[in-house]
Amino acid sequence: METYLTALARQVIQECTFEHDCGYLGQQQRMRVFLPSGDNKYPSFWVRDCAMTSLSGEMPLEDIRRYVMIIAHNGQNGSTPRYLANGLVVPPYAVADHINFDGYPVFYPGTYGDGDNQGDGRFGKLPPLDDNSFFVLMAARYVLTSGDRDFLVTDINGMTLLSRLERAMEAYNVDPQTELFFATEDMRAVDWGFADAIVKTGTLLMPSLFRRDAALAMAELTAGEKAAGYRAIARRIDASILHTFWDGSGWLLSATDIGRQHDVWGTAYAAQAGVLTGQYKRRAQEALVQAYTSEDAIAHGYVRHIPVSENHSPHTAWERSSGPVALGDYQNGAYWSTPTGWYFAALYDNHKELALQLMQEFIEHTKTYEAKTSA
Repeated sequence: METYLTALARQVIQECTFEHDCGYLGQQQRMRVFLPSGDNKYPSFWVRDCAMTSLSGEMPLEDIRRYVMIIAHNGQNGSTPRYLANGLVVPPYAVADHINFDGYPVFYPGTYGDGDNQGDGRFGKLPPLDDNSFFVLMAARYVLTSGDRDFLVTDINGMTLLSRLERAMEAYNVDPQTELFFATEDMRAVDWGFADAIVKTGTLLMPSLFRRDAALAMAELTAGEKAAGYRAIARRIDASILHTFWDGSGWLLSATDIGRQHDVWGTAYAAQAGVLTGQYKRRAQEALVQAYTSEDAIAHGYVRHIPVSENHSPHTAWERSSGPVALGDYQNGAYWSTPTGWYFAALYDNHKELALQLMQEFIEHTKTYEAKTSA
């Protein structure tokens, strides 16, 4: 199983890496770029997709280093807010959603416009809340795996990389008491890119989980009082997540206002990441086991954002989307492989056989479609 999945990860990375003429790093040059799919249809470099893939451990380190440089040089806002059309605001040091091949950043989903018009606010008045954390996590992956700590003092447009990572951690829409992300309806931000078509407000689970992991990564990249400060942020997030999102059901809530629904992906992530421990993890595992065995959240190893039995209405899984998204389509009740590994890891210590069964179903389904594609 491990050999197959490792080989599959390498194959996906290889098939999603293309050579393009790019305006990155202050010059026009041809370079390798990782894209979100293997059919070369995206004329832009997506930060979160690349960062999440780099965490697999199978992306070449020299590629990760280059991608971190691209984000730092081309994809991070400066020290002042950038005011765009339609009331959109890019906060200081915000990280782009994606970066077009011409070298210009796009801070919002749903558009390739990199100028003053980057949408009408349907995908938020502020940029998505996860990309700052993914920038940190990808940089940490490179530095901690390669041992190249000199990379942290590389000058990028007048700032060291470490300074840019620190500024990214000083993110917008963070409650200073809890260290959790939030969004309001009038100045909303997408919570994270794999739910960018879904409207959520209040305190938000998924980006807060990523911020927690980014804080732990920063603790490893720094020392002394700085490292202690980042560890304290992670501890505060752990405690705040339980206080804010735990409702006793075994599931964590996705948001506290609009979108106040049980989050399958977030619960699995929190359980495998060590945010949920002891009795809380056991209760979460019970919910995950039930959702798997009853087919309430999983099909062929693919995972739904929320349980089928908890659809908001007969017409939609989530309470609200940012536009017309049919039930069972895209992020509104479709099944994804993105959280399959989190689900597996969340179950493995106390439900090993079930976790292995889940992964075997995923592998068999993948192999079936590999055969159909190559036929």
